[in-house]
Amino acid sequence: MHEFIELYTDFEDLEGLPVWMQELWEDAYYLHDGGLLWTDDEGVVEISRIVDEFRTSTHGYIRAGIIAHNVRFRRLYQACAKSFTAFCSKFLGQSVWMVNRTIAAAQVAIKLMASGFNQIPANEAQCRPLARLNEDDLIEVWRTVCRSIPETDRTAAAICGVIARFHEVDPDFEAKPQARRIELTAAQWDKLTEKAGRYGMSPKKYLDLLLEKDLADEPEPPPPPQPKPKAKRKRKSHRWAIAKNLGGIVDEWRSPAPIIPHPT
Repeated sequence: MHEFIELYTDFEDLEGLPVWMQELWEDAYYLHDGGLLWTDDEGVVEISRIVDEFRTSTHGYIRAGIIAHNVRFRRLYQACAKSFTAFCSKFLGQSVWMVNRTIAAAQVAIKLMASGFNQIPANEAQCRPLARLNEDDLIEVWRTVCRSIPETDRTAAAICGVIARFHEVDPDFEAKPQARRIELTAAQWDKLTEKAGRYGMSPKKYLDLLLEKDLADEPEPPPPPQPKPKAKRKRKSHRWAIAKNLGGIVDEWRSPAPIIPHPT
């Protein structure tokens, strides 16, 4: 029994679905009978077409990452949202750090294809440990992964193991960045811990989440207040005239009163 045919039979009203879901439904309906799609003119099944279709579909993170990158780089989100962060949350249904990971994964896959590899990471999770490598290290690590780890066993943890071995051989290998320390006051640490606790996170995980946020997405801060213009200095001759007039008044006020002899 074809399990998908029953699902399509009783549903014809697609207008209640979002446009992207309608397109997905129609594509799925078109693919449900693979025997008509993946056979040649003589009715022989072309396995290569099936494999190509499956691999293209499962590597959809590349297409999604390129789309998101264009939205972020060209600031297309400004047509409907104040920031890329708000756009991801409201329209893409994902947090900005998840979308940024997809963008980074797409960049990794494109670099590997451009370097001549006929195998690339199968999903975003496999790209995650590779995204922090420079291009030379990325090629060297991925070449080792392709030679030593079968496709079915290429988990993110296995790829991290290859990167760790490179670092053991070469301490300057960029895959494992050196830790840096920052000093926080007791009040800052308490505030960080309190905010992280609101979301059930550790302070480190909360900081990682904050660092994924692009400050360029935020509205520009208001310009600093302009200093008040200085009062114009009065000319010396003008100050002298004022001083002279005041001096006359003061001298008059200071002049001693006439002495009146006391009557005898």
